[in-house]
Amino acid sequence: MNWPKKLPETLAIALLLGFLASCSEPPGRSVSLTAEELLQALEGELFEVKLPTDLKETDQIGISFRPAGKEPRSSGSFSGGLVPGEVVKVILFHPVNETCRYSILSRNGRFSGNVRVGPHQNFAINSERKGILTGDWLLRTSRDPSVVIGGEPGQDDGDIVLQRLSK
Repeated sequence: MNWPKKLPETLAIALLLGFLASCSEPPGRSVSLTAEELLQALEGELFEVKLPTDLKETDQIGISFRPAGKEPRSSGSFSGGLVPGEVVKVILFHPVNETCRYSILSRNGRFSGNVRVGPHQNFAINSERKGILTGDWLLRTSRDPSVVIGGEPGQDDGDIVLQRLSK
């Protein structure tokens, strides 16, 4: 089973099973799971990203892979109900098979997809979880492990960013 594609169904089943198990246990013996623990179990990372304050109705945002020194490759975008200056939640799942799955949660909706990152074996997660601006890197990939800890990116290295995509 390719679990990144089945994540919503898998997550729903896991939550339902957890709920049913807690209902059948005697009081005081139930097991709970926090959002942070769930993300950790699913190898996900949560970021809060502030949208531009000058966002227009025609603007779109999207997750992109930005190769070093090249134009970003967008994986899709959305614009429905975005509020200028809003802080959206971005969940990135660790890359699997050259792809990184993501979900963007705003006040008015959710958008999910995949972004191709290439055959990179090394990646780093931005340690800033809050206060990130649109265009800042969230996840950095590289073939060279020294790059992801602060070195200069090579030609095949890149970043995953949430960016504004003008129509």
